[in-house]
Amino acid sequence: MTVNPLFPWMGIPADADTLAGIKRLVNERVTETRHLDFKRQLNNADDLADDLVALANAGGGVLIVGVGTDNTDHAASLHEQPLMVIEQQVVQAAREGIDEPMRIEPVAVPGDTDPGRGFLVVTVPPSDRTPHISVKRGRILHRVGTHNKPMTRRELGAAFAAGGDLFAAEFGLMRGYGATAVKCELVPPFGSTEWGISVMNSGLMPALDVTVASVKQEMVWAEDGGVRLRGHLPRYVREPSCLPIRSLPPGSDVVLTCLRDEHVDPVQDVLLVTWNTPDGQVHRSEQSWSWTPRWAPPVRTV
Repeated sequence: MTVNPLFPWMGIPADADTLAGIKRLVNERVTETRHLDFKRQLNNADDLADDLVALANAGGGVLIVGVGTDNTDHAASLHEQPLMVIEQQVVQAAREGIDEPMRIEPVAVPGDTDPGRGFLVVTVPPSDRTPHISVKRGRILHRVGTHNKPMTRRELGAAFAAGGDLFAAEFGLMRGYGATAVKCELVPPFGSTEWGISVMNSGLMPALDVTVASVKQEMVWAEDGGVRLRGHLPRYVREPSCLPIRSLPPGSDVVLTCLRDEHVDPVQDVLLVTWNTPDGQVHRSEQSWSWTPRWAPPVRTV
């Protein structure tokens, strides 16, 4: 069995696009999630467009047609559908019912008796063209928990700002960073001396293999993961064991280290932050900031 590489990071069972896997969803009463949506049947083209839009605007997901749910959003029943009909409906909705048109990956799963009837597993990969809009209803939805909800003004702004390189180039905007946005902030003093670098993912997707480096200062990584900034020392390129950050989930942050230096003059610096998205894209951000370094022991907390 070939596993869709998007399934693991979206929390989708690896065999969800097989008949045995779909049956297991019902037997084990698997619940819908932000990235997993069950539909007993396709009611109309407008509802279908809304469902695809919501998944795309949530960073991607999987829609399974032919699985009914109970009143707690758990998979509860199987309802085989005419495969050719529903696949055509889904493809048409993705191409004509949504602005921007989106890429989908439909997989027809025949049932036990009639090969023309069964279930449709529709993978909606992460998109760099969000936010998507349903054409006829003009709705901009995303998944909140197990339901489709309208995006707020702030959420729309974040989606446009993180719309990816293609979107940014088309409209002459600043460089986008896909569905992740990693930034660093200086942690306020815990007393009179302690400082740290807080690395935050304010995007909608996990940021993978996150690294942080100084552009202007000579950054020396200590054995224990602490970092010292000393402008006259040669560059020490070995990274501490805490870098790279293998996975930084959306909305999370990690305090990597404290800064130690004997100088008291303000430091002007540029931090170069690099990371990958689950689809393999490499992103980078240069962030200018300044601080007055003071001595502190190394600290690393999550």
